[in-house]
Amino acid sequence: MDVPVGYVCLDILMSEVSGQLVLEPDCADDGLGACVNYGFYFRPDDYYQCIKETCTPRPWVLVVQRKWSSAYLTHRLRVHNPYDEFPIDEYAHLRTKKK
Repeated sequence: MDVPVGYVCLDILMSEVSGQLVLEPDCADDGLGACVNYGFYFRPDDYYQCIKETCTPRPWVLVVQRKWSSAYLTHRLRVHNPYDEFPIDEYAHLRTKKK
């Protein structure tokens, strides 16, 4: 299924961000948008008037983009770097630098 790049970015963000701001902890639901808090998710088909490689986002997509941007700019998001958990020397250059 072809999906807009904005949805791919959203998918990456949801897998790299931790904390209750975006995701519900200990959630056992399944499916698109399951366990994501209100305002931080849109569906891949929330675009219309797709012509060639350009699609128009529905207003909801813009609301979600503003919500993510606001959370980022106010330092309320925590990024989880999966390489921080690998004690393998080959991955040392990918780990988060200690402050």
